[in-house]
Amino acid sequence: MILQKLILSIAFIVSMTTVGFSQSFFCSSFSIMNVYPDTINPGDYQLSIQCIAGPNEFASYPIVSSVVDCNGDTVATGGLFYFGQLGQTTQDYPVTLTGNGDINCYPLTASFIINYDPGFTDTCQLTYGSTGQVQTIQEREQFTSYPNPAGDQITLLSGPNFTGTTYTICDTFGKTVLTGRIIAEHTSIELLGLSEGLYFLNARNVSHKIIKQ
Repeated sequence: MILQKLILSIAFIVSMTTVGFSQSFFCSSFSIMNVYPDTINPGDYQLSIQCIAGPNEFASYPIVSSVVDCNGDTVATGGLFYFGQLGQTTQDYPVTLTGNGDINCYPLTASFIINYDPGFTDTCQLTYGSTGQVQTIQEREQFTSYPNPAGDQITLLSGPNFTGTTYTICDTFGKTVLTGRIIAEHTSIELLGLSEGLYFLNARNVSHKIIKQ
């Protein structure tokens, strides 16, 4: 039995080496970049978590298990959604509100569970936001776009506080691929030249997810 386990462990390490990935993460590699309501599933939120580890680093089975608000109350829980996250990427992790909870009391603390180095698990406490985050929530409700999924053009809908500010569109690696200025509460944005996939439209510390088809 012991020999069998040893063989399986060696096979796993060889497999990881073959595909070119290593696993040596630390909690300091991860941070929450944004928290926003899910546009499809009511009662769900998305936590955008960035990993700044090397591009060949790979965290297995990452999970946002719970989200605690500024009062110490658990306001959301999550489960397994991805099989892993690579370094130099940002992924959205869905969580579901618990009971009558809501995400409106900042800062938030998320318990983020990662697995690395076969058989080793760590729980990272990731914080996001400040006590002045309520204004950002109000602005987020005034910041959206259509159509979504999008083709070669979208219309950005934003509140009056956004007019005259700069917007950026970033890919899932955090690289800015488009930038411009919000000229009115309805601003047309050309997406010509962008590949199909997921992007983030950002302005005034608010982010909106766009799917380009």
